[in-house]
Amino acid sequence: MAAGISDLAGSICLVFWTATTVPLHRTGRTGIRAGMFTSEPSLIQRIERRITETPVIDTDSDLRPDRLSAPDLFAILGEPVLVAELMAVGMPPASLDPKLAADDRIHRVISYLARIRNTAAAWCFYRILRDLYDFYDPHVTESNAAELLDRVRSTGQNPDWGAALLRDRCQIQRVVSSASQISDGSNLVVHSVNLDPLLCPDFSAEVAGSGGVETYDRRLGRLLGNVPASASQFRKLLDDWIARKLTGAVRVSRLTLTASRLLARPDSALSAQALTAAAADKPLSRAETEELARFATWKVLDWYASTGATLQLVLGGESDGEGNPDHAPGYWNSGWTGDLARTLRHFDKARFDLLAGCHDSRRDAGALAARLPNVSVSGSWRHDFSAVAIAGYIERQAHVTPMTKLTGFASGASSAQWVYGKFQLFRKATASAFASLIEAGYYEEDEISPILRQILHDTPQSLYPLR
Repeated sequence: MAAGISDLAGSICLVFWTATTVPLHRTGRTGIRAGMFTSEPSLIQRIERRITETPVIDTDSDLRPDRLSAPDLFAILGEPVLVAELMAVGMPPASLDPKLAADDRIHRVISYLARIRNTAAAWCFYRILRDLYDFYDPHVTESNAAELLDRVRSTGQNPDWGAALLRDRCQIQRVVSSASQISDGSNLVVHSVNLDPLLCPDFSAEVAGSGGVETYDRRLGRLLGNVPASASQFRKLLDDWIARKLTGAVRVSRLTLTASRLLARPDSALSAQALTAAAADKPLSRAETEELARFATWKVLDWYASTGATLQLVLGGESDGEGNPDHAPGYWNSGWTGDLARTLRHFDKARFDLLAGCHDSRRDAGALAARLPNVSVSGSWRHDFSAVAIAGYIERQAHVTPMTKLTGFASGASSAQWVYGKFQLFRKATASAFASLIEAGYYEEDEISPILRQILHDTPQSLYPLR
């Protein structure tokens, strides 16, 4: 009898030791760590699981429908948010040049990767490697890189792997992308028309084959077919462009607002002066250039108002009047929100989804969405990207903005791997934000699932015809 009790106690001890010493990186399909077998999931873990079970629409990305996943490790390393941090700690831009041999590129990058190991972008990068490629080492080194290169290359050669990753591991139903002129056949990736070339004077694009940069009036002539010489001709050319680019199958379009004055009402006299100068091929002043942009913008916004369509309005860096942004893209000086509000009120039949890229712009966009019936707000995670930023956005907006006007996830990612990585950080930060609100007594736990579904799926579905 004593021996039997001793054997039973030994078995219990063995089970307990085994359960509590399973490596923490073995997180399973959802990436949620399991605690001791006798413990209940924490509040944050329970909310994470609710998020994992919620269908998601990613309203902003740079995914290519013909190549959803990064084809190799260097494409994953080339994600803009990661490259910006690597360059900030001294990595030369040429380090990821595809002309270099793979070993040479790894040699050039690894020391800089170690310097950013503490950042949110690095957390996402290593989470991608761990969850998707079974890479559990704390750093990429020259000794472990070869096997990692092979693993990433193998998924990059599978044309179905990226779509399966998004749908099965993130529950992402649709991804809006500005990176391609087409949508994929499965309707997973929805093309977004970029209005910046037409409406942003500071949009910079090299003219093919010339190495030069177009002036705004020359760009208008190329996009519209002719340089307009009068207001009536300008309106006709814009109508034709709208018919070609915005009607029919197009479901999402976006505009980066680099200066709030570009949404101001155009002045007919200054418009006529600018059009006369452009038709005569004379150099335009900054004021004349901006007047042409205002004219075009109001004509396009009239179309949105007449159709009730939604425009993604990206709050970009405010221009200094000479074409030089005062801030990096995605940042917004809050002093101009009054100008923006007046224009949004004027086009009250149009719908505007404000993609806000930093704390100030998210705060001000949320305030506009809380006051104006035709305005919604999305958290854009291209630039100001951290767990603290995401949690702060969710915690604030959940109490400021009606959930039918709030969108949670806009990854800004260029590959399925980075959509996954950013979604893991978003999931944890969002769970932390709602846990804080629940613990403070503002919500009950069972109220969270409907809110999550609304901001991750139903609100973007209502803004854009993505079915």
